[in-house]
Amino acid sequence: MECTDCGAALSDFMAEMVSIGRIDVLRCFSCYLEGPSIAMEYDDIEPRVLDKSVPMMREALSDTLSIKLDVLFETNPAEGVVVFTQTVDDAGVLRTQFLESAFGPYIEEIHSTSLAAVYSDGYEQLAWDAANWQHDPYRRMHRNEPEYNLVSGVPCILDAHRFMSEETRESVAVDLRGEFFERVGKEGFDSLTDVRGTVEEKFPFVAETSSFVTSKVVEYYRRNPEYIPTTFATYDESDSAHSTREVASRAELERIYEEEEVEDTDTYQDEIIALLEAAEGARSSDIAEVVGCSVGHARRFTYDPSTETAFRKDWSKAAESEKVSPAKRDRIIERDGECRRCGCSEELRVHHIVPIALGGESESENLVTLCEECHQDAHSGAYNPPTTVYDGPDEFEDWVSE
Repeated sequence: MECTDCGAALSDFMAEMVSIGRIDVLRCFSCYLEGPSIAMEYDDIEPRVLDKSVPMMREALSDTLSIKLDVLFETNPAEGVVVFTQTVDDAGVLRTQFLESAFGPYIEEIHSTSLAAVYSDGYEQLAWDAANWQHDPYRRMHRNEPEYNLVSGVPCILDAHRFMSEETRESVAVDLRGEFFERVGKEGFDSLTDVRGTVEEKFPFVAETSSFVTSKVVEYYRRNPEYIPTTFATYDESDSAHSTREVASRAELERIYEEEEVEDTDTYQDEIIALLEAAEGARSSDIAEVVGCSVGHARRFTYDPSTETAFRKDWSKAAESEKVSPAKRDRIIERDGECRRCGCSEELRVHHIVPIALGGESESENLVTLCEECHQDAHSGAYNPPTTVYDGPDEFEDWVSE
């Protein structure tokens, strides 16, 4: 048999695909990959795909994939992530995303290979399964349903654990967990759901490609439940037994609030502290309901079982000290008129050039107007601890002028 497009002889494998009706045109594998495809706009598709979205994925995707991307980690160049994509452009988008993400520091090199080359090297079944969007082209046994991935707007087969040993996954996850805590701190979360959501927000590409970092952070809180004022299963040191941390119910809080005659205050601080100490800890959401404040305000306080006292969290104290009065905020924004960095006039914020925690003050000369996006950039996306991407007022001026 010969390829009707280029005249090359068909391999035994492709001849078999013709004989069993998998393809209806005599084509070699290279010409098969260059066949017609369905165009789509990736920007119109959300970066997460649930099971119910699989039919949409199948309809939007090309009939075939054509590029194999190997992302190798420097901790062990034989380990990494494999991605199968539709086009060279798709592979380029994912390459950039990998390098710019939290995975970037761990990457030694990235190889792009056409499936035609993989096929010619003798991996016919592998290349065929990938090209035809078969889950797991390495043909391992799986109990779960096939997964169709859409990462950074690119449809692909992504196996984030294909080359990664348990040791490498553990090492990378622990390092990224440390980076997460440096960015946001360990306190201030109301639940494990809150933790998971924040991890995904700070490491979006990692969360899209793998869940092991999220699991590592959640595991930390399960071993250190004192950081979260809620009830959840915890691990003991042997990992064999589980216990449940009990906290007062809302009904119990309401009873304490009435019977203990907690004094009403304008700021709620005394009420929250009194309830936390009387109930020996409680959920922030329940505290907020009982005293009538916001959940965010209730989260500013915590209870320490070892001292049996409640107090304002350190991150809340720092945030409080950096507050600018509404009147001064209006004066600064009126003075600057727009974002000093990009000229935007929407979602304006007042920014401390030198953070309070680093010796700055809430004086006019240390305050400047930035839009929300530039404000996040100034703090590298993390307000706690309050660090900045520049070093001092002079570098700030260079930064806004870039």
